[in-house]
Amino acid sequence: MFKVIFSSVLCLGLISCGPKTTQSNKISDDGSILGGLPAEASDDVAKSTVALIGMSGMDTYAFCTGTLISPDLIVTAAHCVSGNLVLPQIYFGVQISSRITSEELLTVQEIVTPKEFTLDSYNPYYDVALIKLQKPVPTDKVPVPILKDSRDLNLGEEVLLAGYGIVDDINQIRSSTLNKVDVPIVKIKESLIVTDQTTRKGACNGDSGGPAYLRTKQGLIVFGATRGPHEGAKHCHYFGEYSDLSQHILFIKEAAQKLNAQPPQFVDRKSMQ
Repeated sequence: MFKVIFSSVLCLGLISCGPKTTQSNKISDDGSILGGLPAEASDDVAKSTVALIGMSGMDTYAFCTGTLISPDLIVTAAHCVSGNLVLPQIYFGVQISSRITSEELLTVQEIVTPKEFTLDSYNPYYDVALIKLQKPVPTDKVPVPILKDSRDLNLGEEVLLAGYGIVDDINQIRSSTLNKVDVPIVKIKESLIVTDQTTRKGACNGDSGGPAYLRTKQGLIVFGATRGPHEGAKHCHYFGEYSDLSQHILFIKEAAQKLNAQPPQFVDRKSMQ
């Protein structure tokens, strides 16, 4: 049903990983994600969205994003955490720099991906992973429930994305903040949820694995994990693809049990209204 990963951080041709060798180390104080706004520490997104942190010498960098779904469990994309020899560390915060201290980082204990996911023959259907933290998060962090059925979503409705990705996919300018943006859903098909990014608003490099949230009166529900540009587009201002987490409920439940993690909640939309 799944395989345990003791490695992480491989960049595929998706919207994912860390610093490039040219201009990607530029830091912007503008909104990230594309066309987004910085999140405030009091925002719900800041309490449940995390950065996956890698090291480059003495520097830290966010290479992917994830979502807290229980006090010690994070969901992200499988392509973010497969293929290298070093486990990522986890960061909560609205400001992010190249020198995050060890006191600000949470330790990963173990990572699980579906056994069907491989890097050699990438199958987007299985692009989901669970990260088990060594210790539960502090009580000021708030896990979000997972939408039980994507049929609760509506074409054309605005949903909320969050992530630590770049702000400019042409000049590869990284953000210094956690950011958020609203985009409309244009397609729900099989394991895919597709959003419109043609207005230059949406996810980009570094946002992979991060959340697509549904707003409700009782808080956020996560329904998708950022996968990459739709139909293999080479830039971030086309359409975005998200793994439909409701298609992976069995994997998530069984993996949480194997990891001895606190299980997430699965909810329908009506229960949160």
